[in-house]
Amino acid sequence: MLRRSKATVRTAAVLLALFGALSLKADPLTKLAEELIRLRTEVETLNAEVESRKQELKSRLKTLAMQKAETEAAIQKETLRVKQVQVALSRKQVEVAHEAFDQEKLRPVIERAIAGAVAVVEKGVPFKRTERLAELNELKTQVETAAITPFTAIARLWSFYEDEYRMSRENGIFRQAIVVDGQEKLADIARLGTVMMYFRLSDGTAGRVVRNGDRWDYVTEQDKKQRERIALLFDSLKKQIRTGYFELPNVLPPVEK
Repeated sequence: MLRRSKATVRTAAVLLALFGALSLKADPLTKLAEELIRLRTEVETLNAEVESRKQELKSRLKTLAMQKAETEAAIQKETLRVKQVQVALSRKQVEVAHEAFDQEKLRPVIERAIAGAVAVVEKGVPFKRTERLAELNELKTQVETAAITPFTAIARLWSFYEDEYRMSRENGIFRQAIVVDGQEKLADIARLGTVMMYFRLSDGTAGRVVRNGDRWDYVTEQDKKQRERIALLFDSLKKQIRTGYFELPNVLPPVEK
């Protein structure tokens, strides 16, 4: 019985020693396995990051390729447009070269048109006549000295006629110098198109502009009722009332029988 017990104790000791040895060997292996797992995880993470970067780079390259294609198409379009403009410009230059000689034939026509405009201004209501005649005289001088081309002169003369036409359709109050009783004075002018003009001075003197043959006279109004009518016209125009019924002193010349 004692021998069996001793044998059992020896077997247990051997097993304990064996298990201890195995335990000492297993600890480094466990650490190695854990290290391998960590490294593998890092490799997979880096690999995923590399793949993501590759996809991002492919996307950017694709976008750049599309932008390059669009830019090249735009360049081709603009190049074609420039060529078309150059062709059109060349045609216009040829046309201008052919028409340069014909422009000189327009100068006499333009001069006659300017003379006609001067006559209209001189005979019409004396509204800023000095300024309007100065504009026409300057244009005439530039045409005679060839300072401007006939085409430019035509454009400026047409603009002058447009201003005259607009003036014939407008009613309003303006300021200009007039001659009353032989003295030059600054007055408010009520102009009704290019048909009638009335004036009012700073001292309250009011009157009408009457045509007398080839000249226009500034006639002061002595009648109180007529002055009131002129005052009503000025007040209405100041209030932007430019249309309506007004009783006004007659400024039209008598009709010749």
